[in-house]
Amino acid sequence: MEANFDDPHGAWIIPEEFHVALAPGYTLPEHCTSIEWDLSSFVLRKWDNPDDFDPGEFDHVSYMIKLEDRTILDLIRRDTGVMVVQQGSD
Repeated sequence: MEANFDDPHGAWIIPEEFHVALAPGYTLPEHCTSIEWDLSSFVLRKWDNPDDFDPGEFDHVSYMIKLEDRTILDLIRRDTGVMVVQQGSD
């Protein structure tokens, strides 16, 4: 019996996790104010300190979030200060 072939990209997707990149100069507190939702309990990790990156590499805040509620995800996606929302992967 042959083993099933699975798409390796699909195997690595984490359904309820999303990477969110904000526009340059836009902060996480501004983002939370804009969507009128405190995301602090949902954020798994954030990248918002320019000292953690090489000079010239860091120009925007991004974060990884775990959401089961698509309503919050829709609010995030509608915020004009959000550059991209990407499905999380391992």
